[in-house]
Amino acid sequence: NSYWAQGGIIYRNYDPASGDSARSLRDDVHRAGAGLCVDEAVWKVAREGPDRVRELLLDDTNQGSGKEGPFANVPFDRSDDGSLSLCLEA
Repeated sequence: NSYWAQGGIIYRNYDPASGDSARSLRDDVHRAGAGLCVDEAVWKVAREGPDRVRELLLDDTNQGSGKEGPFANVPFDRSDDGSLSLCLEA
């Protein structure tokens, strides 16, 4: 954490057209960490973090699992079509 840390959740865009990937998320975390990050930990977050966000905070991974809705009821901003409203860091 730093004085420059912003609120929000690091998440990977799963739309193939976005070109987003675990590698690009890893690169972003390293860039934001100014060389102070442990690569093994960053890779773990980049590979597993987005799925944990989906599992715990979004309702799209519970479908068919017998669970109803997300684990946590977080009111994320959504576009008119219901998809998450995503943005990029400055």
